[in-house]
Amino acid sequence: MPNRWPASPDPLTDATSSIRGAVSLGVGWRVSAHNGRTLVAQPDAQRVVAIAPPFGNQTLADVAQGLVLSSLDVSFGTTVVQTDEWVVVGAPEAGLSAGTVSIYRDLPQTGVVPQEDALRLTGATPGDRTGTSIELCADTDGDGLSELLISAPTLTANSPLQGGVWWVPSSSLTNLADGSVPIAAVGLLLTGVSGGDRLGSSILCTLDVDDDGVNDVVVGAPLGASGDGYIQWISGQTLRDGTATASGIVLGSSSNGWFGGQLRSLRTVDDVWLAVGAAGANNGAGQVLLYNPTPLFTTGRRRPNTTLSSLDSDTRHFGRHLTTGDLDADGLDELIVGASDSTVGDDLTAGRLLVWNGQDWPTALIDGADHVVEGRHAFERVGRWTSLADTDNNGTVELYMSLRAAELQ
Repeated sequence: MPNRWPASPDPLTDATSSIRGAVSLGVGWRVSAHNGRTLVAQPDAQRVVAIAPPFGNQTLADVAQGLVLSSLDVSFGTTVVQTDEWVVVGAPEAGLSAGTVSIYRDLPQTGVVPQEDALRLTGATPGDRTGTSIELCADTDGDGLSELLISAPTLTANSPLQGGVWWVPSSSLTNLADGSVPIAAVGLLLTGVSGGDRLGSSILCTLDVDDDGVNDVVVGAPLGASGDGYIQWISGQTLRDGTATASGIVLGSSSNGWFGGQLRSLRTVDDVWLAVGAAGANNGAGQVLLYNPTPLFTTGRRRPNTTLSSLDSDTRHFGRHLTTGDLDADGLDELIVGASDSTVGDDLTAGRLLVWNGQDWPTALIDGADHVVEGRHAFERVGRWTSLADTDNNGTVELYMSLRAAELQ
């Protein structure tokens, strides 16, 4: 819990547990937990491994539970999400970077599960990088299953690298057998406005922007608008009706700010806000902007409710990574901001992770986090990837951070 952390915890020695790989595969690991099942995705090894607590200072082999999802797809495990019914794994570099999304149903408790035992959605065109990010969205078609929101940030449709996002209703997948299916056959596509926008660099489906009772989709295009960036929202109602058309757009206000590079929802005292990363703002120092999303998109109010930055002059690309979640079970989300390109002392890209405790956010510019985790070694890149997962199934999520360990075992 954050209130028990030191102000500047060491990423290794102050960690409650440490799980190490046998080789240098840790910097891109992801952790996903759901109803007692914890998965560690290793995209460099093209596998997803189930692990079981208790966790201490161990190797991955020590805590492996016996279930392994294995694939020949390059980068398999770049992202992993799961429900009671499905485990969904992205491999954006597969197939000449067209990308694949593998959906596993009826998994066994143990054993190696090959890619042939999954429904694989394949990207439309080489270079699309379909499956870079995947979000499970609330059921909108009434079948009790989550819908899928899948990014393809370098998709080329009408213009090169405009980027795109696929909306895949669960009802379109129910009767499909395992095997490969083009994602275009089951999904709706929203594309970027212009070439080079990289729409889909960030995706979100946990906000009801227009207060109609259906969650909407928010997507970011950090290189759009000549590098200033923009975000779009798409009504959940229109998606349910089979149309993927943007309902509104918000432009970034900082030159080359990469506005929309990260998006997260943030529970506050009486509302759910939108956190937007703009890692290129302030000449590359970066910032995070917090908005009440309803007036932002529906009335055109562009001024953020709160702006966050870092006090450290050598922090770079603050906001390149965002995570939100309730780490102390008080009903308010902590805001976790990565600045992995930061130099710490003489250590290049050792990285920083900054944590703000959940609160009633003021309408102000906030400098200085409640906790700052700094890398202790060059190229450690602390803050590049984090995951929140309830691995001990006690109702409270834990923070997991993947990084290159100083001494591999």
